[in-house]
Amino acid sequence: GYPDRSDPFARPPYVDFVNEQPGRARIAGSGGILMPNFASAFGLSDVRYIQSLAVQTKHHFIQNHLQDIPLLRGNSLWFTGIPVTRFTDLSPGISLWYRDFAKWYPHRPYFIKLAVERAKFGLRAKYKAFGLLGVRYFVLPNWTDLNPPTRASAVGQRPRFPLIYDAEVRIFENPTAVPRAFIVHDVLKAPDFIAAQEIAGGDTFKPLKQGVVEDEFFLEAQQPIGQMEPSTAKVISDGLQTVEIETKSRSHGLLVLADMHYPGWEAEIDGQSVPVLR
Repeated sequence: GYPDRSDPFARPPYVDFVNEQPGRARIAGSGGILMPNFASAFGLSDVRYIQSLAVQTKHHFIQNHLQDIPLLRGNSLWFTGIPVTRFTDLSPGISLWYRDFAKWYPHRPYFIKLAVERAKFGLRAKYKAFGLLGVRYFVLPNWTDLNPPTRASAVGQRPRFPLIYDAEVRIFENPTAVPRAFIVHDVLKAPDFIAAQEIAGGDTFKPLKQGVVEDEFFLEAQQPIGQMEPSTAKVISDGLQTVEIETKSRSHGLLVLADMHYPGWEAEIDGQSVPVLR
């Protein structure tokens, strides 16, 4: 017969845990935990999506900076952490999920544990790119560990991804996640969004100290950074159409909002209109 009816949006305990954390940090689930397009029902901010439209800039960033094997288009469901059922569903040579992992289980079902291992491999490789999107929490099944196996020389050291919740799921913290809003005093120029993403993803880029924009932007001369009081930015109101931020800075700077740029947004500082830069 049919299964008993149940509420598909019953709130698991970890949802309340995430919502109780300070700030509105973004998350990313994997391995069938918190599927894309589902988190919004719980009031969570998930950067992933399935079968949804996305602006070109975000789509390019995902394809080229979040996938650990860039430019592979063979399987659009890689965001879920459980993208396929069997290896026969895959196209060798073009599928992100096939390469380097098919040899582990030849001619056998694509087990969930293998899928999660593949997803963890990608998160470890691209956690800094997730950090640029403000993803602070990775949500995984409670039987797996996002941290790489500990070497003897690393015993006693702080793990790369601290485990902050361990119950029906495991939640690991991404130490590179930028806050929703912050102020920088060093601004780099890029000719287009593709170059800007390359700069932001580079090893020398400092996300909380530097910004990169495509538009002309000039900061007036200021005292050395080391002599300034730290600048602060705090989101005090976050709605569907508006975001209000309280800032404190004793020198000229660029306020960065870690949201997707979209035409039509307008900005004001104390009631005065100012340009929105991408």
